[in-house]
Amino acid sequence: MRTIGILGFGTVGKSVYDIFNEQKTSVEKALGSPAAVKKILVRDIEKHRRENSQLNLFTQDINEVIEDPEINTVIEVTGGAIFPAIKQAMINGKDIITANKALVSAHMEELHRLADEHRVELKYEASVGGAIPVIEKIADIKCLNEITGIQAVLNGTCNYILTAMENKLRFAEALEKAQAQGFAEADPSADIDGLDTMRKLRILARLAFGIPVREQDIAVEGIRAVGSEEVLTRKAEGLKLKLIAEAHKTPEDIRASVKPVPVPAGTVLGSLVNGENAVIIHCSNAGTLTFKGLGAGGRPTAFSVLKDLLNLKTR
Repeated sequence: MRTIGILGFGTVGKSVYDIFNEQKTSVEKALGSPAAVKKILVRDIEKHRRENSQLNLFTQDINEVIEDPEINTVIEVTGGAIFPAIKQAMINGKDIITANKALVSAHMEELHRLADEHRVELKYEASVGGAIPVIEKIADIKCLNEITGIQAVLNGTCNYILTAMENKLRFAEALEKAQAQGFAEADPSADIDGLDTMRKLRILARLAFGIPVREQDIAVEGIRAVGSEEVLTRKAEGLKLKLIAEAHKTPEDIRASVKPVPVPAGTVLGSLVNGENAVIIHCSNAGTLTFKGLGAGGRPTAFSVLKDLLNLKTR
C-alpha cells in the first residue's frame, strides 16, 4: 500500500492531487498496489475545508504527515526551506519525492546520504525542467557515455519575460504580464536574478559529472538589467536573448555559469518561447542529445512528480 502525504497545496500541489485522482486506476496498476493520499499540509486549513468535503484530509501541522506511521511516501512541493522536516521524514522511513530545487541544490549530498542510511528512496525529477525527464535521462546516458557539457534554458519565468520583450514590452511590463499569467511569483527575485537557474544547473552538473559543484562557484548574472533595446537589437540581427545555463568538464574542474546570451533564433535554445525549457547534453559516444518541453506550470511539474511516484519500488 502506497500511503501519501503531500506537503504544499499551491499550483503544483493541487495539480498533483488532481492528476492522482483522475488517473488513480492507472497509478495503482503501475505501482502494483493500492495508493491513497491521506494528508495534505496547507497554510489555511479553513479555506480548504470549505472547498473540500474531506474534512480530515488537510492539516496545518507538518508532524501529522512526517510522524504518521501509516504514511510511507512524502511528496514535497512547498518550495520553501523545509530540510529539517524532510530529514526527519527520511529518518522515519518515508520515501521522498520533491520538486524543490532550492532544497535539492543546497542539501543534495546530505539527502542522498540520508536515503542510503535509512533505506528510503529519494526522487526529484520535477526539481529541474518541469515535464522534461532530464534527470532520468542523465542516469541512462551516463551508463554508456562520459558527459562533457550541458547547455540549457531552465527558467520559464525568464524565458516568458524575454519572449514578451521581443514584442516591444519593457522589462517591468513583461514581468507584470508574466505575473498575471502565472509564470512569475509575487516576488520574482530568485527567477530574474538567475538563482533558480543556478540551483537547477548545480543539480544537473552534480548528476552529470559526479562532482559536487558549489553554488558560490557558479557565476550568475540574471536578466534584471536587460533592456528592451538590447532584446530588439538582437532580434533584428536574427538572434534571441536567452538566460543560458552552461556547465563543462575540464581536466581541472567544472566550469559553470548562468547569464543572458544571444543565440541564433533558429536553434533549439533560440526557438524556445514563453514557459518552454530545453537541455542539451554533450556526450562522448552519443554526441549531442536534446530534451525540450514545458518547464513550468502546475500540471507539467505535477506530471514529473507523479512519474517519480510510479518509479518507486513496491511497498
